[in-house]
Amino acid sequence: MATPVPSQFPPTPPKAILTFDFNDFADGTGVVQLFGVIQQTSAGTIYTLTRSTAPSRGATADAKLTDNTSFPFNLTAFNTRRIASGTANFIAEFAKTGGDVIVTVTIQKVESGTGTVTTIGGPVVSQTPTIDTQIYNLPIPLTETTLNIGDNLRCLVALSDVGAPNSHVWCDPTGTEGEPLQLFMPFKIEEKL
Repeated sequence: MATPVPSQFPPTPPKAILTFDFNDFADGTGVVQLFGVIQQTSAGTIYTLTRSTAPSRGATADAKLTDNTSFPFNLTAFNTRRIASGTANFIAEFAKTGGDVIVTVTIQKVESGTGTVTTIGGPVVSQTPTIDTQIYNLPIPLTETTLNIGDNLRCLVALSDVGAPNSHVWCDPTGTEGEPLQLFMPFKIEEKL
């Protein structure tokens, strides 16, 4: 016996179901985990924020940020509007050989088209590590900010040392070379879902 042809062809797919963690929903925010990644390209070194735990590109020696420099980790441009709101958490392993090392973290919005940079969180400065290798969780309160389509999110990591040769922050998302550099970024869940 033949199967009847549906009245709508192709059949209407079922409705999608959105799921949120209860705490995220109650707080009205959703937290995205991002990893700091170094990519070696023909144009040079690129510092990227990504949700992927793919290993950093390049030699092992390039998988760490070394002393007295700023590193702009950029997320790709947003394809939907987002509202940054709440407190971001920056987690990284700091290491030093003698002396002191200080890490300063700033969260920025880079506007599409104009390239205008606006600080939306920080700067937050780490305490001086008391041992040669130490993992820190730096809370960064954010100013509620709308990130429009095409805008970028930047995590600016500045590393400075005082008499600490070879100080560094690991940024290998696989965790094979120390704790991965991570940014837990909160976004407001809009009510019009």
